[in-house]
Parts: sequence; structure tokens; C-alpha cells
Amino acid sequence: VQVERWLRLVSPNIKINIEPAGEDFKLKYKFNREGNTITEDITALNTGFGITYVLPILIAVLSADKDAIILIENPEAHLHPKGQAVLMELISKAVQIIIESHSDHIINGSLVAVNKKWITPDRLSIYYFEREEHGHTALSHRLQISETGRIIRPPKGFFDQIDIDLQTLTGF
Repeated sequence: VQVERWLRLVSPNIKINIEPAGEDFKLKYKFNREGNTITEDITALNTGFGITYVLPILIAVLSADKDAIILIENPEAHLHPKGQAVLMELISKAVQIIIESHSDHIINGSLVAVNKKWITPDRLSIYYFEREEHGHTALSHRLQISETGRIIRPPKGFFDQIDIDLQTLTGF
């Protein structure tokens, strides 16, 4: 029930149907449409990748023991930005999770969690990695986060592409 609830928040109007198939199972989806009509069953093969990628994450987070540590690589894959924000709401309320991401929506979602007091800044660690060209090594920087969820003194190159693009588009 919780998996389907969170899945509907990530992708509105979706319904999941799990059918036994021998020792395995088949996933099928339906979508509510305008006028309160529902689509026919749609197989996972004919559903967007975001749904099939996020479902195991939801199950892992919702079924984890309280002492669990979950590792997630690129949870944003094929998800709409709003879905990424919802996913981060769940993750911020869950067990200890380590995420590798290049998504500003995932980072912002974790900062919103601090702002909304779902977690405290000391419970969130954001690292920025840059390559040191001479020694060909990675340098890591733990970013300092304020009580309101702002990154204090973000390093040059950290999620600044939108600012660069807006400067190009607006001229200032």
C-alpha cells in the first residue's frame, strides 16, 4: 500500500498490479485519465523507464530495517523533476541512505528536507568532487549546510550551470 502511495506521488494517477507468474511475478500498470476513466493494463515494457527504475528504490526504502544503509546510484534516472523532489521527501524521512547523483533536483530535494525540518543539517552530508588534473586524483569537499537548507559558500562549478545558462539567455 505504501509503495503504491509513494509511486502515485512520484508519477500521479498510476496504479500498480502485481500478478503471480509461476515462481516469479509480472508488473502491470494502469493510469487514471480525465473523466475518471482508467487505461487497460500496460506492461512494464510499455511503461516509462522512470517508473521501472524508481519502483525498486521505493521498495528498498520502505522495507528497510531501521539500522539499514541503502546505496543508490542516480535515483533521478528518467524521473520528472517533481518526481525527483517527491522521491527525496521519502528518502529524507527514511533510514541512512548514500546517494550518488548529478541532479540538482535531488540535491535541492535534500536541502528542502532540511528547510522543512524533516532532517537536521548535521544528518545531511553533501560532497562535491573535483578532479585535480596534475596528480589525476579526486578532491572531495564536504559542503556546509545552514539550518534553512542553504549551501554555505558552494565551490565554483557546483551546480552552477543554470546560472551560467540564465546569464547567457538574459544577458546579466
